[in-house]
Amino acid sequence: MIAQSSVSNTVIKLIQSSPPTWQSALLSNTLIFIVGSPILISGLSVSGIASAFLLGTLTWRAFGPPAFLLVAIYFVIGTGATKVKMAQKEAQGVAEKRKGRRGPSSVIGSSAAGCVCAFLSIFQVGGAAFSQLWKLGFVASFCTKLSDTVSSEIGKAYGKTTEVVMAVWDGKGGFLETGCDGENMDLWRGDGARIRFGDDVWCIDDPLKVAYLELFRIARVKDAFVADNFQCRGDSVHWEVTFSRLAQDWEMESFSSFFELLYSVTITGIGEDKSIWKAKVPPQVAFFSWTAALWRILTVDNLRRRRVIIVSWCCMCKADGEFVDPLLLYCVYAKELWDMVFAMFGIHWVMRGRVRDLFACWQGKMVRHLE
Repeated sequence: MIAQSSVSNTVIKLIQSSPPTWQSALLSNTLIFIVGSPILISGLSVSGIASAFLLGTLTWRAFGPPAFLLVAIYFVIGTGATKVKMAQKEAQGVAEKRKGRRGPSSVIGSSAAGCVCAFLSIFQVGGAAFSQLWKLGFVASFCTKLSDTVSSEIGKAYGKTTEVVMAVWDGKGGFLETGCDGENMDLWRGDGARIRFGDDVWCIDDPLKVAYLELFRIARVKDAFVADNFQCRGDSVHWEVTFSRLAQDWEMESFSSFFELLYSVTITGIGEDKSIWKAKVPPQVAFFSWTAALWRILTVDNLRRRRVIIVSWCCMCKADGEFVDPLLLYCVYAKELWDMVFAMFGIHWVMRGRVRDLFACWQGKMVRHLE
């Protein structure tokens, strides 16, 4: 009895070690995973459990029990949201694999940013001054991922749009195409040849023939595709929508609004985006780069255009306004990062004014040299 009591006290002291050690992290995770194995099996595959054990050990070692509890809450809520209306999601083809049980790719993928912060904390990168920053980054990464997972899965279960698909091709095409067919929405890229100009949702929240019903009644070609109605001439786009008669006086305002809307849509010329869509570039990176070139990433300026009430300042330098090109290219902090990267490769560079111009000039000798 005395020996058992001594062992128990040793184990308890080891678990309560402050700051946490690798031994306390391994022991704590082993006990928790043994006790919670029924719950783990319902939400994780065998390889997913192994990955979760490594994640839990790393988390406990870096930030202690509170961080471990945060990760556990993330997986419980995220897995629960994934299994909401699973039968319906499977029937629609939008359900996660293995009936929502997470594999190693899901565990590692969702915790990658948090793991980086954990390692930075363990190795005391930046010293005590940065320790709270790594902890904040760890918490923020899991909170962000949780909100993304829950909103996505609940949207699949209860939202009208139940399917979002993106297919990345080989650099052909010009702009983002979206088309809505009943409850399913497809998202792809191309030259506008597969999107109905009036029937599909592609530039506003409703089909154009709904928003401009009177104009589409006199449209010459009612089932035209987007590609049929515009031409790219160098850097400019010219819209050619034909009608069966001239506009009446009382229709001039509708015509003016209609064409103002069309010319407000940002389109890159066909083949112009080959500098972004390359075979060796990860699809997520290429897609972000592409939307940045189109000025469509969710900066404060773009959010305010969507009538989101938000403070108009840069998230990094806190200067007035946040726009795509300044944020990514010549904000004070962005410029420091660019200068550091260029210095690593021994490059002297004058930054262009727009993201699109930057991709356009990164061709030829410089690209071949870096490759």
